[in-house]
Amino acid sequence: MPVHKIDLTLPQVDVTGVDVRLVIYSDDERLGRLRISKGTIDWYPRHSSNVRRYTWERFAELMEAGF
Repeated sequence: MPVHKIDLTLPQVDVTGVDVRLVIYSDDERLGRLRISKGTIDWYPRHSSNVRRYTWERFAELMEAGF
């Protein structure tokens, strides 16, 4: 089973409108970046310049449907 690693960057102060950014790794290989904001959740795959941007409602639908 691969070892997963997540680097988490959080704001040092509580500031409205600041996104949370995560870098996701599997066995020390970067899978992509995840940006969580007030309005959307965005996935930036490692080898692609095409961001996958979802509203929170659409993201919830995808999670509940199991993709």
